[in-house]
Amino acid sequence: MADVLSPLILENDFVRLEPLEKSHAEVIFQAGDSEEIWQYLPDDLITMENVLSWIEGQLQQQACGTRLAYAVFDKQSGLAVGSSSLLNFDAGNRSIEIGWTWLTRAIWGSRINPAKKLLMMTHCFEQLGCVRVQFKTDRNNARSRKALEKIGAQFEGVLRSHMRRRDGTWRDSAFYSVIADDWPAVRKALEQRLLVSKDAGR
Repeated sequence: MADVLSPLILENDFVRLEPLEKSHAEVIFQAGDSEEIWQYLPDDLITMENVLSWIEGQLQQQACGTRLAYAVFDKQSGLAVGSSSLLNFDAGNRSIEIGWTWLTRAIWGSRINPAKKLLMMTHCFEQLGCVRVQFKTDRNNARSRKALEKIGAQFEGVLRSHMRRRDGTWRDSAFYSVIADDWPAVRKALEQRLLVSKDAGR
């Protein structure tokens, strides 16, 4: 198993994930143009200043080898549609988290999120050798929780007053995971879901 995360491009028929770089600033800014995207995230990328500051912070953390942010591109349109990160990589315990995921409002409910999750989990389990992939979200974020349950992640519980929100209030975080024993069934279900959506042209 790798000891650190390497900035590799990941792609399948639906999405292309490029390790975040400063050159992505403009397309990330364009993708993050709705306040609704940022309701449950600790920061927002509404302004170019915020985007540049966020990218700089991600690159600093990437240098440590335990976090890697991606720019997400829709293969059909070629447009950047958001970002997602691998974080809290623990090689000793063979665990990792997929998080800080956001997607432009126009593609919510499309095949982009399941395609991205399939791609990232395949990398985590089959290339990095992880036995646990973790997800967390605001307890009140019903849309995110539904999406996690739909991809087959198992709810594990809630950590109360776990993180501070942008408005200064404290959020309870709902934790989910997919472990190695779950992965074959989760992968099969996601592949079938994407096959159906591809046939339907969605």
